[in-house]
Amino acid sequence: AHVSMARAHGAEIAPRPKAGAGAAVKPMKRGGAANGAATKPIKRGGAANGAAAKKLKPAKRAPSADLDENLESADEDEEQPARARGKTAGQMGNSSDEGGGSSDEEDAETADERRVRLARTMLAKLEAAKRTKAADDSDADSDALDADINRELQKQAAVAAGRHFERIAARLKEAPAAEPSQPVRAHRRSPTCLVLSADESTAFTSSKDGDLVKWDLETGKRTRLTPKGARCQPVAAMALSGDGHLLATGGPDKLLHIWDTRTGKCVESFKGHRDGLTALAFGGRKNELFTAASDRTVKIWNLDEMTYVETLFGHADAITSIDSLNPERAISAGVDRTVRMWKVLEETQLVFNGHKASIDCVRMLTHNSFLTGSQDGSLCLWIATRKKPVATVRNAHGPGSNAGAPCNWISAIGALPGTDLAATGAADGHVRFWRCDAERNSLEQVYSIPVPGFVNGIEIAQTLRRFAVVATAQEHRLGRWFVDPSGKNGLAIVPLPPGLAS
Repeated sequence: AHVSMARAHGAEIAPRPKAGAGAAVKPMKRGGAANGAATKPIKRGGAANGAAAKKLKPAKRAPSADLDENLESADEDEEQPARARGKTAGQMGNSSDEGGGSSDEEDAETADERRVRLARTMLAKLEAAKRTKAADDSDADSDALDADINRELQKQAAVAAGRHFERIAARLKEAPAAEPSQPVRAHRRSPTCLVLSADESTAFTSSKDGDLVKWDLETGKRTRLTPKGARCQPVAAMALSGDGHLLATGGPDKLLHIWDTRTGKCVESFKGHRDGLTALAFGGRKNELFTAASDRTVKIWNLDEMTYVETLFGHADAITSIDSLNPERAISAGVDRTVRMWKVLEETQLVFNGHKASIDCVRMLTHNSFLTGSQDGSLCLWIATRKKPVATVRNAHGPGSNAGAPCNWISAIGALPGTDLAATGAADGHVRFWRCDAERNSLEQVYSIPVPGFVNGIEIAQTLRRFAVVATAQEHRLGRWFVDPSGKNGLAIVPLPPGLAS
């Protein structure tokens, strides 16, 4: 029996239909998957008032009660949004920013300006890294450095387009055994989600106590973004934009909150979902956001314009996880034991079946391959042209957990997009690394790192590939079925063996 985050905290939830009991979606007669993966049309829905791409009204949060003051607060006095007031987007006008962020229009960055800034920043980092590497090489010349930079730019463009793939997982087979990690406690209750910035210098975690914590991975400094003395709603999911400036969070309060990471303040809160939010994902490096919830829907938002775009229907029960590498395609999974690939531009969805219990996590490896973990303890590798998994590992984390569960539910998946390397976490005290070979229909464990407690989130550094960050907890992120007192409610930085960087 799957219990959602909202159920775990006492919120009343209307009963959901069993898998297959939802409204029937008729398949479209159009070109679909090559080998028979079910192709269905995407049912779309507009805003509640019938208009698509409407900005929804920001909401307001009232602080109350006391919280743990072990962490530094970014703002002790500012009120943060938490409760919607039910007004339409048209009523917003030019009202001041209710989340405490800057309201100066001249400070707003357009999409084109952001792309130019990101390109310049990336070029500067590449040049600095190459010249530092060549500092000890007296024979290095500027032409060779420029050629290296051009190759790196071409590689990153190929990865973004889904044309580049690296096989690096096998390098971990000969790596020495890892030392046990030492998580740092930062939350009173179990963390539920984790994100890592693109420059790999900052991480964010949030938890069932509603605290939002920013981690400086270079200095170890922790900063609480939620104000001291505020009673915050639990946070079930978060996502960070490609430029690292926008952080999206959501939970049982049914609201989508948008934070400015530069000011540490909530700048917008949107209504839209009819039940608690459970998963969020940005579409690659663009500010297109996918949100999923227990109301069985996926919604798309444009955060450049701070507008709602559309709603996608298909799941027959609560959605638990979503991932995306570009705005045109997303992958979601849920309690109905199905995985759905949403082809937004084609207005179709592919439906995949293979697990025997709720699917709690899904991550994309490439635009056409992905990995899922389930409460049945199995880990499955999929490709878009097959409706069944091409490789399955039963009891991927062993037959029983340290917390007393009959099997180790796969609670988190991390991946390096464009490579064959992925990592999974459960409650067996280890983060396990896998070689995912969709061409050979193979899924093989190549490495393991001891991490105590439940693993509720994993992110692997994508550029240098020197470490992974892990959200550790005493409870599963979706409920309170089992407790592992050996875990710490915080973050662990796990060093990776050298040799993974290209």
